[in-house]
Amino acid sequence: RSLSTTRSARASQRRRSTDEFSVWSQRARRYLAVGWPVAIWSLGMPVLWVLGLYPYVWVLPALTFGLVILARPSNYRMPTGAVALGGFIILVGVSGINIGDAQGLVLFGYRWTIMVSLWTCLVWFANMPRQRLPTEVVQYWLGLIFVGCVAFGYLALVAGTFVAPSALQLVLPAGIAQTGFIDSVSSLRLAEVTNYLGYTLARPSAPMAFANGWGSTMGLTLPFFFGAFVRSPIVRRRRFGQVVLAMSAVPAAFSFNRGLWMSIAILFVYWAVRRAMSGDWTGVKVAGVLAVVVALLLAFSPLGDLVFTKIDTASDSNESRSTLYVDAWGGALESPLIGWGAPTPQEGTPPVGTHGLLWWIMYNHGFVALVLFLSWMLRTTWAALRTRRDVEVWSAVVLVIFVAQFGFYGLLPQLPIVGVAAGLVQRDRWERIAGRRRARADLAAERNRPVARRPQEARV
Repeated sequence: RSLSTTRSARASQRRRSTDEFSVWSQRARRYLAVGWPVAIWSLGMPVLWVLGLYPYVWVLPALTFGLVILARPSNYRMPTGAVALGGFIILVGVSGINIGDAQGLVLFGYRWTIMVSLWTCLVWFANMPRQRLPTEVVQYWLGLIFVGCVAFGYLALVAGTFVAPSALQLVLPAGIAQTGFIDSVSSLRLAEVTNYLGYTLARPSAPMAFANGWGSTMGLTLPFFFGAFVRSPIVRRRRFGQVVLAMSAVPAAFSFNRGLWMSIAILFVYWAVRRAMSGDWTGVKVAGVLAVVVALLLAFSPLGDLVFTKIDTASDSNESRSTLYVDAWGGALESPLIGWGAPTPQEGTPPVGTHGLLWWIMYNHGFVALVLFLSWMLRTTWAALRTRRDVEVWSAVVLVIFVAQFGFYGLLPQLPIVGVAAGLVQRDRWERIAGRRRARADLAAERNRPVARRPQEARV
């Protein structure tokens, strides 16, 4: 009897496990059906990077979400600033008339499609019902990008000089595979290797093409990772998030990426302030502990000497950027309406119109496009700052970090990530507005409801 009971319990446990897996797989398929062009950014990262296809995943929302939106535009409401952002994209397309060669047009089309992906992600996720695609699922997908960047960061520290052709380059004709654009984004490079103070410094770059792209992506996906993993109610996921967050400090420190450091500081300060405003001082305590740990590392480890030397010698980099920005301003004044279409190469310094999305838009696409983009960005960020729901706060932090990075990171591949965050914030805003309207309607109906009169007592 005891053996029979044990077998029955095991069979029951297997059935429950099978049922749970079946429910989980059904939900996963349902979520992927409406969000796979975004899920593939993280779920397909390792394989697509080896194939040399990862740089092209950022155009998928434009080619999928965009076609659905264009097929039935009446089904989609326009989020805050979406019209201004659409006007910006049109002007960017017009500036392409300044491109004079076929290779330049291909590169221009790639960049323009990424900007379209920003718009389509904004509209798609703002209109996607929470029941069909919960915010927690989207944050999980984008949080995994942070995990992937940390893993690639450690690979860069171990094998920073690794360079190899991707599968895409092996199948393409040599004349195409070795062109500047294909080689720069599709080659398998783990890091940008430089000589710094006599040391060979490997700054992580994979799965992005450049080290600054890696830092920008880490900064923009950190809030999603924090919300989906570090603050997860699921114990195993929360512990995993805490371990990965601690491990991320090593590649983040040795990347010498000041923009990433700033993004991390913004996240913890914003989180600490928001929690303190609600009476919870956990965020302040965590931020204080982290500040003490960082101070001790800077004071008593060799890393501190490298960091302070990096800061002291940053004047050359800042002067180079200042020269670029002055040239970008002057060039934009020469073509203020539609810009020049693409950065202008020059000897000794990076091309004019690079090293900052602000300067990129101004120089390459003109002042009108810049005003339209700023209108969308600032209005959306202001709406994000008024977000109250805990699960949406992390999307709001992404927009704050985006504004902080706007002046010195190119941000082109990362724009669709910002579009997803903006769409989630807009969806939350619409839900809050609809909730207030329902509450007012219910209150009005309650006030207008006739009061039932008591029947008159029978006369004796």
